[in-house]
Amino acid sequence: METIVKRIQTVDAKVIEINQTIAELEEETRLLRSRVRKILKDNNYKISSSDEMIFNSAKSMVDDVIETLGITKDKLLSSCRDSEIVLTRQCIGYILRHTYGLNLKSIGRILSRNHTTIIHGNKAIEVSLYLHRNHNDSKSKEVLNYLNEIGLVMGLTEKIN
Repeated sequence: METIVKRIQTVDAKVIEINQTIAELEEETRLLRSRVRKILKDNNYKISSSDEMIFNSAKSMVDDVIETLGITKDKLLSSCRDSEIVLTRQCIGYILRHTYGLNLKSIGRILSRNHTTIIHGNKAIEVSLYLHRNHNDSKSKEVLNYLNEIGLVMGLTEKIN
């Protein structure tokens, strides 16, 4: 019983030590970031957040997709309800949300839609994926193939299934 208590105390001490090290590293990271920002600002560099860089990268990927698929940007961003255009928008929105982690508002800005439209599109793709996985639905297989085709253009190395 005594050895168990000693082991618990040893583990507790190590946990405290690790937590202190983490706190020190977080403080050091904060200080380094502050110094880098100051240096960049002093040298007139524009500081862009990682979210902004991801957003700009996603916009260029969307441009690649529409160029590859032969769809005009105006048509993709218009109020057009052709099934191919709608499916393209939904697939792009799904990939941007689930693979690149963009928030709904950012995806809406890229696709000229509001966040509720993006939510609906994501749900539609998820339903198709569910139907394909569980019922081998042929329409869902077409959606899955199209989703993977767009994903390939957007630089995904793995298939969505």
